[in-house]
Amino acid sequence: MVVDDDAQIRALLEKFFRRSGFTVISVSSGMEAIGIFRQGTMPDLVIFDIKMPHGSGLDVLHEMRRMEVASPAILLTGTIDAGKYADMLKKLGLSEEDICYKPIDLFALLGLVKKRLASYTGPRGKRQVIAQILLVDDEPEILFFLERMLAMKGFNVTVANGGKKALELIALGLKVDLMIIDKKMPDIDGLTVLQELAKQKRTMPVIFMTGSLGVDALAIEPSWPNEIRCLTKPTEFNDLLAAICAMLKITAP
Repeated sequence: MVVDDDAQIRALLEKFFRRSGFTVISVSSGMEAIGIFRQGTMPDLVIFDIKMPHGSGLDVLHEMRRMEVASPAILLTGTIDAGKYADMLKKLGLSEEDICYKPIDLFALLGLVKKRLASYTGPRGKRQVIAQILLVDDEPEILFFLERMLAMKGFNVTVANGGKKALELIALGLKVDLMIIDKKMPDIDGLTVLQELAKQKRTMPVIFMTGSLGVDALAIEPSWPNEIRCLTKPTEFNDLLAAICAMLKITAP
């Protein structure tokens, strides 16, 4: 989890750590992070900005420990002299080695993350990865919202900003347990994606997101061997989650 009020830093860290193979949840405030902990999502590691407008990283870390969230933490700061934090860090089970200075050296931070995860012997996140979902939509806002919400529920989410990208990812060997795809996209629409995957015999359960009412799932691709469901946009997240769980035959997280 990344907690920072700076949108550029959040975006930079999200992109870097996802490319490094991590599932990332990012939030803009300590209050948001605490709310996620209270919902039962326990990240394997948390990266905090020390200074934030509504509750510092140290305040959030203190609340984490009070809630018995033992996940390792790394603090980001632009302050040169971190010695003034030494006593508080010690009380929270950290040291000055757990501080990363800005401007951030991404590869040094990655090394510290791996080191902390390797040495952590406590319980890992409450939820294991439930399933691999491929999320395909040309609207960035939808991709961002659904990826974040599904990751919080324990799903591993790969995003594609169009049908062409989805086909490329699957051709490269991406394992997909379920695909959520927009029906209408400018490059390659959802129906064409399914037709191409059917030819390649690379099929999986599919949820079609569509702005059209009364779409018959069977009429979308009659030869598709897996289940297809259609949800009308705008879709409530809980309705989407219920459809995912029903199709994967799992209990809602």
